[in-house]
This record gives sequence, structure tokens and C-alpha cells, in this order.
Amino acid sequence: DIHGPIAGPDEIRKYPAPAVSFGRGAIDCAIENCDIHHAGGVSGISPIGARIVGNRIHDARGDGIQFAPGQDMLIEGNEITDLYSPVAAHFDGIQFFTANLKEAPRGIVIRRNRLLRGKGDPFQSIFANNEASLPYRGVVIEENLVAGGQYHGISIRLAEAPVIRRNYVTGDAGSLDAGRTMTPWIKLVASTEAIVTDNITTAGPIFD
Repeated sequence: DIHGPIAGPDEIRKYPAPAVSFGRGAIDCAIENCDIHHAGGVSGISPIGARIVGNRIHDARGDGIQFAPGQDMLIEGNEITDLYSPVAAHFDGIQFFTANLKEAPRGIVIRRNRLLRGKGDPFQSIFANNEASLPYRGVVIEENLVAGGQYHGISIRLAEAPVIRRNYVTGDAGSLDAGRTMTPWIKLVASTEAIVTDNITTAGPIFD
């Protein structure tokens, strides 16, 4: 059980983040079967062999899981719900970024996670941005449930042969934000040889 002071949403938005951080270049580290709440989420930079498996992340500040990814990373069987944004901007259930990385990320599996808005603020669900234009390689995103999030239900930028299959991405009343309906999509930008199959989604797949 990993948590900060138990409090309501307004106080959660002020918590420092993250609750768990993998050091730069960490090797074969794991966080498994933990209840993470009333704190930030899980983060790290360029881990090798990281495993984030079977956790529940809820009543948390900002991103649930946020990494500048390295190699051979598994994110499986987590539930992420009831997140609260510290500012009036997007945040994510699972977010990757490549800013300041020198080597392209590879071997990333995101499988059987549940990303639910719940009673928290609307958030983007699985979002892999690519500020450094380093192609993601060996990415598999499969059998995830995304419900009631913002536009980026599953989005990835600049990937080589990503596999996105058997995901359920849906918008409902939980996608409403300031009177707008945000329909979650599956979207691939500047990606090649993608395998996108057997998904159920309210929008997409979009290839840009």
C-alpha cells in the first residue's frame, strides 16, 4: 500500500508526483500488486526490463504511469482510475515521451490494463508522444479497456510496425468535459507497417 495523506480531490491535485520513480537507466526493476493512491503515479527514464504489473492506481495526481521508455518494458494488468489534474491541461493514464532520449525505445508491451475515468477528471488513456523523433520499435498494445477518457484513447507517434489489437476503446457520459463530448480514438501518426486489428472503438483507427 503506497499512499500520501488521505484527502479529497482538491488536496490530491496539490500532491507532489510521482509516488514511485525508477531511476534513470534502472535495470530489471518492478512494481507489482501494489495499491497506489493519494499521491502521484509511477514514472521513470530509460529503464531496461521494467515491469509494472497488477497494480491499482487511483485517487492520484496527474499521470498514472509516465515514462521516457527504454527497452523491454511490460505494463500489464493494472487498473488506473480516479485521477485528478493539477492544472487545466491534459494528463494521461499511461504516457510515454522521448524528449532528451538518445536511443529509440523498443520492446514495449501494454496489455490487459483497465483505464477508467471513474469519479476523477477526464484523462487521455494510452498516449505515446515522440518529441525526439526516435521511432518506437516492438510496441504491442493489446486487450486494454479504455472507458470514458479524452480523445487519445490509444495514440502513438512515429512507430515501426506497432501492433494494436483486441482493445476496447469507448466514450460515454464520462467523456464529457466542460460541455464537450470527447470521443476517444485509436490514432497512429507517422507510423509504418502497423498491425491494427480486432479493436472495438468509438473512433478510428485514424492513420495520419
